[in-house]
Amino acid sequence: DPEKWLDVLTRGDLLHRIVEDFYRRLLEEKEKPAYSKHLQLLESIARQKMKQQKEEQPPPYEAVYAYEYAEIMESCRLFLRAEEENAAFGTPVYLELTFGLGGVENQGISGEIPPARINLPSGRHLLLRGKIDRVDRLHTEDAYQIWDYKTGGTYAFEPGSMFWGGRQLQHALYGLAW
Repeated sequence: DPEKWLDVLTRGDLLHRIVEDFYRRLLEEKEKPAYSKHLQLLESIARQKMKQQKEEQPPPYEAVYAYEYAEIMESCRLFLRAEEENAAFGTPVYLELTFGLGGVENQGISGEIPPARINLPSGRHLLLRGKIDRVDRLHTEDAYQIWDYKTGGTYAFEPGSMFWGGRQLQHALYGLAW
């Protein structure tokens, strides 16, 4: 499509890399996200990651790049505003946490996190592997919150129907893995 630079998966991966780098820096500094304090940092990371992406995958023409650049920067600003509010409830402890992917190192965790195991009525089982975008430790209780960034939209999400009648299992599977 000559009117697009990044497909949905590439754009989502780019946003994930921006957010992960941003949070790794905040965690190193032991800081909570604050819009007025960290907007410049987040935008700088976004510019750097977008420059790398542009070198690897040149856009069809500059106007398309400029449009998608503006969209991604706006997504970063919205993310930071939401994260400033969310910081009151929890602190990230793991970013891009893998499970069932032997040999992959997870920051702060020694050893491998095994695959999530689902026992079936037949006596057989399924082993699942994947990556959880973020795990936060909640401040008010001894509990954790699992995050999955949705960069493609919220079209299938309705408040109060997290599992969408059994058709949306990602939340439950991530909880099982954790």
